[in-house]
Amino acid sequence: MKYFKTNKNEIYVYDDDADKRFYKEGLISITEEEANEILNPLPDIEDARKQKHVEINHWRDIQENGDITFTWNNHSWDASKASQDRLAPVLVVAKSGQLPEGFFWTDANNEDVPVTVDDLTAIDAGMTQAMVNMGWKIHERQREMKKEVDELKRASDIFNYSVGWTDDNGN
Repeated sequence: MKYFKTNKNEIYVYDDDADKRFYKEGLISITEEEANEILNPLPDIEDARKQKHVEINHWRDIQENGDITFTWNNHSWDASKASQDRLAPVLVVAKSGQLPEGFFWTDANNEDVPVTVDDLTAIDAGMTQAMVNMGWKIHERQREMKKEVDELKRASDIFNYSVGWTDDNGN
């Protein structure tokens, strides 16, 4: 196939063996790839940026709702919004002195660990600190990605930009 365009970007395609007498006059020869780009243009650069920012925000939300752990008293503990939601009413009961006898909290390795009110308070503080630390890393990374996207000059580069951590360690 032979591809052509007019000065108004109208596309014409002829079979390789078509008689040139039937070609429209004034056509500009182009490649198949160029014809496809004209027929299926990428969104403009600002639309591409907006779409990539939405993708980055989605990544951020997933990360912020993900599971992380922290270490306290030689145990690994879950630190997530769900963990906080489970611990909050327990802390209220613990601080009122109403915990059942033999009460324990289950660590991230699924081990039941006997705990006191002070232990639960320390677990809560560690959980909050771990979430703040990870939240800060997530925030920094999403701001860095948005800045990098904003500095790109072509829509195709923006669409090809890979959203996520730069390594497998949350960095």
